[in-house]
Amino acid sequence: MYNDTIFKRVLDASVYLSRLESIELTILKLLRGRPLEENPNLLVNQFIEILEFSDMPLSKIELAGVLFKNIVEGSMDLQEEDTQSLLDIIHECKYRLESFVEHHTHSDFVSSTVPTERYERYFRDLMDFLGYGEEDENLMEIISEIIYKYPGNYITSIYKYVTKNIAKVSYTTIWRYINDLEAFGKILTIGGPQGNLRYCFPNPKRIRNREEYYGKYFGIQGIVNEKITNHFTTTYKGNKIYDFYIVNSNVVPEVILAVGYGSRITPGSNVEIKAYGLIHSIKYLIESEGYVPETDLSNLDVLFGWRVTLAEDERKGVLWADIYNEELKQTLNI
Repeated sequence: MYNDTIFKRVLDASVYLSRLESIELTILKLLRGRPLEENPNLLVNQFIEILEFSDMPLSKIELAGVLFKNIVEGSMDLQEEDTQSLLDIIHECKYRLESFVEHHTHSDFVSSTVPTERYERYFRDLMDFLGYGEEDENLMEIISEIIYKYPGNYITSIYKYVTKNIAKVSYTTIWRYINDLEAFGKILTIGGPQGNLRYCFPNPKRIRNREEYYGKYFGIQGIVNEKITNHFTTTYKGNKIYDFYIVNSNVVPEVILAVGYGSRITPGSNVEIKAYGLIHSIKYLIESEGYVPETDLSNLDVLFGWRVTLAEDERKGVLWADIYNEELKQTLNI
């Protein structure tokens, strides 16, 4: 049974992490002489609140507060050492938040067993913290619905669809909403940065029944628990040779990841991966691909992976890529 208090803290930590990354970018812009676009007092107070939430030492909170306040107000000529100290504290705080979220993301209270109404209530509270108004919330909900109905679209495609059919907003606004939806645990993005397309998927932890996604694009994130290739016999009906892995993405039931034979995926390493492709039932694997499980896997679904990467380094940490299907065809009617 999940712990309600910890569940809320995980959602808070996810939002704080997103906000802290935004604050870090603001600091770098200010150091380059760009004007501040936010309320300075609110910004400083939120920064201190995040540091306190992360249980940073009081001495570091005090130091970071003074340095950040002076950068925002421009009231003191800071040295390079001061700037580096502030950034070091921010990076330590980010590490604490990331570790907290990662540790608790792999327990039941953020899995599909969490009641939807409880999650939605916390989601609204966190939206209030970020200062979103009703119009923002409505547009974010629309974007979320688009992603759940049409999984696998990249951000630019969603932006074009929204601006043509729903509302005239900037690309930055769509980008920010999608980042926050991911921080809230509503969606999962895979891909990017630096030239790689960033695709948007429903968070698999929020999907109660994956049958409605059979034959559609789907994304997962989790730890590869076991290689189960030797649990299958095959007639090679589909003319493809696969390796199979059990991925614990904290969904019930777990997902079988199918990739081309000879991939670089290492099970049991406690390293998170991200993967996208087409999801099907185990029945499809048997009837269309000719792979028959020797053990009972009837309650599991199969993700035919088109791209698999390390979660922490999606650009360089490519473990498997289907060069013919790696770039998803968009499903939105622009």
